[in-house]
Amino acid sequence: LAYYDVTAAGLRVWKYEGSTWAEISPVVDADPAAASVAVAADQGKVYLLYRDQTTGRGMVQVYTSTWSAIPLSDEQAGITGQFNVSSLRLQARDNVLYAAAIEGSTVNSYIYD
Repeated sequence: LAYYDVTAAGLRVWKYEGSTWAEISPVVDADPAAASVAVAADQGKVYLLYRDQTTGRGMVQVYTSTWSAIPLSDEQAGITGQFNVSSLRLQARDNVLYAAAIEGSTVNSYIYD
């Protein structure tokens, strides 16, 4: 579960551990204008796709024991570089990420590996 927390000024991520929810921390810095965040899990890793607060560009983070950025190409990073982006989607399988977003009226999709 991932969402933007106004009080913490960042993304909060939680995982379900069978009977309780546990927060994955620290809070990830993100742009509050990003109306959408996508989360996926694969092989013990958690991935986030969202709009970065500093650059306004797409950002992917991966969590194993700490958060770290996955570098994106200029084209890939641009998918969340507009204020009218919506419906971010992210899937992961066998360490390959599949992402999609709507920019205005244009649907874009990318594969990250």
